[in-house]
Amino acid sequence: MKWYIHVSLTALIASALGFIALSQPAAPQEEQLGIAPNGVNALEFISKIDQVSSTATSYGYLTHIFDVPDDALFANPANPTEATARFTFSATQTLDTPRLVANLIVHSATGTVTFYFNQNPTGNFLNPSSFSSGQVIATYSTRSHDVLNVQAPNQGITTTVSNLEQLTANRFTLLGKQHQLGRKGLLLRAEATGEATRTQVTPLVSVTFSAGNVVITGQR
Repeated sequence: MKWYIHVSLTALIASALGFIALSQPAAPQEEQLGIAPNGVNALEFISKIDQVSSTATSYGYLTHIFDVPDDALFANPANPTEATARFTFSATQTLDTPRLVANLIVHSATGTVTFYFNQNPTGNFLNPSSFSSGQVIATYSTRSHDVLNVQAPNQGITTTVSNLEQLTANRFTLLGKQHQLGRKGLLLRAEATGEATRTQVTPLVSVTFSAGNVVITGQR
């Protein structure tokens, strides 16, 4: 039986920051993290995606930010998991009607993703809301193109490519210094691969674990 599932950034991730007061001046260039040159990963991430019918909710954490030591991304660098990740994200996307060919299920999705900074992380994949706590540091609009390659009943491999536009960027303090992640109007492209499991047929319920990277493609 054909089935479909969505990997958001995953959908991402997987990028990003909350509302900025109009009176707040823009941060200088040296404070902007994740501004990588062409062809270099700006961000890398791990995520989980819960799909119910045509809604996909993604949440996860960053494992790499360009120009930031990887150890600084975790409260305990010796245990770099969601439980110690300082940079987390949560995204919601709405899926369109899937296109089917052979064992492939193809569709697109649109939505938003928000990134958070947590000085004292509490991430837990059994508790999705734990990834949307802390200080909001960036927000993005997203459009994703997803391909599910069905490998067996209720199992498949997902490949997702997402285009993102950064909507907001807020300052936060890391290692005693103020920074911001990216900047407003930044355009990015995220790619992710994951393993999907369908747990219910009607209505469709599925879970996907994925990992991927983000590169900068331009500026609005």
